[in-house]
Amino acid sequence: MAEDKMMNSDFEKCYASEFPSEKVNAIELIDDQVNEVRENSNTAMHRMASKEPTQFKILGTRAELELPMIPGMPETRDHSPGMGGHTVRYIRARNPQGSKTINDYLKICNLSPISAKDIKDDEMFVQMYLPPVSNDFMMSPLMRAAAIDWMTGMQVLFDTDVTALHIATLLLDSYTWLNRKIKPRDYLKIAVVSLISAIKMTKEGVVLPDIIAGVHEFSKQLFTINEIGKALKKFESEFAHEGFKKLIPHYFLLHCLQVMPDFERNMWKKFVALCLYLLDLGALNIGLVSYSARVKCAGVVCCVREVFRKFCDCSYEEKHDPRIRCLYHRMLPMSFEMQEVLQLRYNDQVRSVAQIYKKMLVQAKKISQSPIPAYTKNCSEPFMAAYNKFKSDAYFGIARADMLPCLDEE
Repeated sequence: MAEDKMMNSDFEKCYASEFPSEKVNAIELIDDQVNEVRENSNTAMHRMASKEPTQFKILGTRAELELPMIPGMPETRDHSPGMGGHTVRYIRARNPQGSKTINDYLKICNLSPISAKDIKDDEMFVQMYLPPVSNDFMMSPLMRAAAIDWMTGMQVLFDTDVTALHIATLLLDSYTWLNRKIKPRDYLKIAVVSLISAIKMTKEGVVLPDIIAGVHEFSKQLFTINEIGKALKKFESEFAHEGFKKLIPHYFLLHCLQVMPDFERNMWKKFVALCLYLLDLGALNIGLVSYSARVKCAGVVCCVREVFRKFCDCSYEEKHDPRIRCLYHRMLPMSFEMQEVLQLRYNDQVRSVAQIYKKMLVQAKKISQSPIPAYTKNCSEPFMAAYNKFKSDAYFGIARADMLPCLDEE
């Protein structure tokens, strides 16, 4: 952590020439297909196959953030304040090819206990920085969510460990904390090199030229191969390091799952998949940035345990009969074992985070019921890349509406 503090000013200086800043006043989404919702399906499908990129235009400058599109990309509508309901398009990620991305979370592992240093580093990391969107930042919550949703599509494309996306998100946010005047195009470039760095941290035998070429192709040649390589080398030498692997919720989740109740195998897979789905959804929400990874882990597990309580099919009498040992309706938000392994009590902070995740799950569930989802404040409600990722068989289809019980929106 001391290393992070020392590099603040030096890091900003070293990027000054390669990533020059530009003042931003406001944000407007530009898309000439504003009225696509009212068009017939043939015309809409024709436009969805368009290769023109969505553009985020920054008022008062000529800077734009382009999210390259691919054929068959879904349409979404932005209804956040000041955005005027303009149409936006999102990358549709392919389905993962196998379930190896979740297997590590289904095993019983001999893990070293969470240390006092792990907890201190996690808390100090959050306290060191401001959230990466405020009045003196050029990036909006909408731009951040769009970039992370786009990164999710790349993570699925390369079929890497689920933690790669979250390490990359942390790297991107950390860079933004230190370099607040970053231009939109350079923000997307940092998103790209953050993901490549995270893939290298989490995947053995990475053939770097292949990954760079894949990113180059996925981004519709928005950046040249040499440009990506040069930015990656500088980014890794000055910023990215292995310590980020312990600053994401998944590190604590692995420990937490070791002391969970012994569900039937089928239900256990769904439980783990839903935890991972919620963590991907939460990566889009700027409101969760101010919480430590340990608290986010606890919030996700508490939320999923609340959801699983709804799978109980006991009668009213059975629920009040102490002799009935139903695993579901007797499930507490946090067991004593969970509190012990996380060294964290079930407090107001954990409850608040759990509610944020629950609201996001309710919003995401609506995707399967509406062909054109909307944006919500502080994050993109479509969650399209995450939704397409977790509705696949690799994650047991957990994102599909029929896989989840009825959820209250409160």
